[in-house]
Amino acid sequence: MEALETRLYVLQSDLNRAVARSDAKAYALEVMRGNLDALEAKVAGLRRDLAESEEDLIRWRARAETAERRLSELQDSQSEAASSAPCPPPAV
Repeated sequence: MEALETRLYVLQSDLNRAVARSDAKAYALEVMRGNLDALEAKVAGLRRDLAESEEDLIRWRARAETAERRLSELQDSQSEAASSAPCPPPAV
């Protein structure tokens, strides 16, 4: 009977250690899930920031193209004005 009690004690100890390992792994898994959730939220925020930045870039490119076009038009009109201006009289 004593051998059976000893064997039962050993099995109970093994079971307790297995439960403790399982609890530790479950806790670690819970922590990792929390970390994953936090990282997913951060990635979502970065994606939103990237989308906003891309929209800003599109607007700034359009503004730059408009400014370049206006500058070109201004330079063309100045060239036309200079070529159609009367020649100054010769210096005496």
